[in-house]
Amino acid sequence: VTNHGSIGVFRNDASAFSVTFSNVWNNPTNLSGTMTLASNQSANPLYVSAPGNLRLTSNSPSRFGAMGGGDQGALPYVADATAGLHGTLWTNTTLTAAGSPYPVAGDLTVAPGVTLTIAPAVTLSFANSDLMASGTDTSRSELLVDGRLQAGGTAVSPIQLVGASASPGSWYGLQLRTSAAASLVEHVTITNAVRGVSLLATAANTLNNITAQSSLSYGMYVGAGTPSADGFTAIGSSNSGVYVDGSGSLALTNCVVRGSVSHGIYFAPSTSGRTLAVTNCTINSNGSYGIRSAGSAGTVTVTNSIVTNHGSIGVFRNDASAFSVTFSNVWNNPTNLSGTMTLASNQSANPLYVSTTDLRLQGTSVSIDAGTATGAPPADLLGTTRPLDGDGIGGAQVDQGAYEFVRVVVCGNGALEPGEVCDDGASNGMYGFCNATCSGLGQRCGDGAVNGPEQCDDMNASNTDACLTTCQLATCGDGFIRTGVEQCDDSNTVATDACTATCQTATCGDNIIRAGVEQCDDGNTSNSDGCVGACQVATCGDTYLQTGIEQCDDGNTLSTDACTAACVPATCGDGFVRAGVEQCDDMNTSNTDGCVGTCQNATCGDGYVRAGVEACDDANTIDTDACSNSCASPTCGDGVVQAGEECDDNNQVNSDGCLDNCMSARCGDNVIRTGVEQCDDGNTVNTDACTATCVPATCGDGILFIGSEECDDANAADTDACVAGCVAARCGDTYVRAGVEGCDDGNSNNADGCTNACVLSTCGDGVVQAGEDCDDANQVETDACRNSCLAARCGDLVVQTGVEMCDDGNIDDGDGCSASCDVESSSVDARTDIPGGPDAGGGGGGQGGSGCCSASGGGGQAAALGSLVMLLALRRRRRRARG
Repeated sequence: VTNHGSIGVFRNDASAFSVTFSNVWNNPTNLSGTMTLASNQSANPLYVSAPGNLRLTSNSPSRFGAMGGGDQGALPYVADATAGLHGTLWTNTTLTAAGSPYPVAGDLTVAPGVTLTIAPAVTLSFANSDLMASGTDTSRSELLVDGRLQAGGTAVSPIQLVGASASPGSWYGLQLRTSAAASLVEHVTITNAVRGVSLLATAANTLNNITAQSSLSYGMYVGAGTPSADGFTAIGSSNSGVYVDGSGSLALTNCVVRGSVSHGIYFAPSTSGRTLAVTNCTINSNGSYGIRSAGSAGTVTVTNSIVTNHGSIGVFRNDASAFSVTFSNVWNNPTNLSGTMTLASNQSANPLYVSTTDLRLQGTSVSIDAGTATGAPPADLLGTTRPLDGDGIGGAQVDQGAYEFVRVVVCGNGALEPGEVCDDGASNGMYGFCNATCSGLGQRCGDGAVNGPEQCDDMNASNTDACLTTCQLATCGDGFIRTGVEQCDDSNTVATDACTATCQTATCGDNIIRAGVEQCDDGNTSNSDGCVGACQVATCGDTYLQTGIEQCDDGNTLSTDACTAACVPATCGDGFVRAGVEQCDDMNTSNTDGCVGTCQNATCGDGYVRAGVEACDDANTIDTDACSNSCASPTCGDGVVQAGEECDDNNQVNSDGCLDNCMSARCGDNVIRTGVEQCDDGNTVNTDACTATCVPATCGDGILFIGSEECDDANAADTDACVAGCVAARCGDTYVRAGVEGCDDGNSNNADGCTNACVLSTCGDGVVQAGEDCDDANQVETDACRNSCLAARCGDLVVQTGVEMCDDGNIDDGDGCSASCDVESSSVDARTDIPGGPDAGGGGGGQGGSGCCSASGGGGQAAALGSLVMLLALRRRRRRARG
């Protein structure tokens, strides 16, 4: 997350926010708001070229920085080299004198597990800014060692770590950080740093003959570990020459600390129990204190040392440390010793330095042979063996201070002695060494004369012209870039690396295949042949259309888009399912399998009959034609009403609304419909045991059940033509049929008040009922049965035809009609209708003429009238009985 106008990552709400394994860098505010942070960094990710190409280059600190060890960001490192010596070294690297000086534009970090080797005479020039904008000081360049540093210079060819600017503090300095492996720093001069060398590692480092000059803060800073440094020199530090802090301990031998603004050596650990050992050191002319302890209680020992000419106190115990000063010369300080300390075999006298900048001893110095051999180093700062007999008295003794005095100067003994400019021993006078008198250098490269093995000598230190600093003619492959002639020079004649055999920067199109970077190089910029883009072998998926080979190339290896992984346009049937276009692709043109037509999944209704799955497919959603919506041939029972079917309920139940022949259930179909019909005899006959409404025939349903019922008038009345049990009403069935029968007593007794014709018994009905003598069912009054249903009898006033000759309503004889209803002689014979006497209504006659029924006065009128009245009364009675 880099290079934004305001804030890199901004939590501006209540979200649970975490940033982990990320690089947030170069934003006015990198992180704002409360958030969980873990394993992040803030350093220039070293893109190929921002903003156009944000791929990581070789020295990017974002390499291996992601969770799991991958690269951070979307565009990981591929093969792009970082343009310059800065960033993080992820592979072992060696810097040779041939490439010196090396400009360093920003922090140079040696990654864990990686070794940086710096050869003698190499100079690294650190910018007074920080391209990486990271590390301890984001505005100054640093050399940060998390891996291993092998910086092995020599006394003649030291390694130079310098600031590009001449101002103190123009760069930060060398740091051996916590994770640094055992490193070698020897004959290294560090100039114009903030802290010349910072020691934070606990590993056992070899620190010999390090010089820190013009440091803005400290010449040496110790924050952890227990390092030992031999021959350390701090000159002109703006604060302290040596500062011990934190949990650090330090052992110094043969050290020189001079010209610091404040302290020479300042021991101020925050952890108790730390130690400071100062042995055979010369501490001179520092602003305030020579040696001071002012931290947690520890142990300080000062042995065989010279502490002189300070502004305040020479040796100052300002804490509770166990402090001892032995065999030392503490002189010419306003206060030489301050604080409780153990003192033994010390002195306070002018040590007689050669000069203020040359702290070697003169021959009459009291510090010669004044030290102890116990704990003394075997050689001095210049490599002179200890001890020597410097004063010629009592044999060899160790001198106080960093330098062992050499009493006799011998040119050629290999030791640099007073008055000698150089001494290379047996090599004196030979090319490239000291001259024979030790008064100066002999013939050498750079003296302006071509001699010895030289091919040229232009008296300068430039390696970019025609004559190198080794006095050899510049050639391609010598490791130096010749201005105006070469673009690069990597010290070899290999044509396949970043610098070709003609010392031109390798580029795609130069017809040389760069190992590890290019796969091909055909000397052209065409992207349609076998070598394309950034000199990669043309492949399907590289975005370049290879003429005659590819038909398309969309820059990926997907086979599911418009251009397949074989760089052939996607087509239905090519075996690849094209995303968003095809649902399937089975590499055939068959439309009877699972993938049909234009590579769509086979579905019912697509018009293709899928073998083994569909019986038909008519490409429609009409469920009532010859192919159902499930692509099955229509059958009764498939749940779809087809032509010729009245219904289809998808079951074989015959007792519901749809029969198993797909006809709608109806009364008369010979199937009893559950809950609807009580019977079904397969016909619509209404007169059998199951009616036309499929209800069992019952008496009273209004339907005549032939063979079982004589009638059915749909009611429960028994007084009509159809009585209980659906039997036709008939006389004798005990039911009186209204308007038809007068009675019905259910028997065949005709004489019980109800005749067998179901008529109430009456006189004249032909049935002799109780109280009747007879009943001849007629109105003939003159037969044997009178109309009053009394048996005709003589005396009933009715002449019974063929039986009686007369009937005068009595059974008196002598009245013209005898008691046997015979006409008496005096009367007219009823059988001959001859008028009789007066009773007959005839004219009166003489007695001699009738023989009976004579009456006085000649007539019998009253008797005739009485008979008439009786006759009329009898007839009225009979009518009433019949009516």
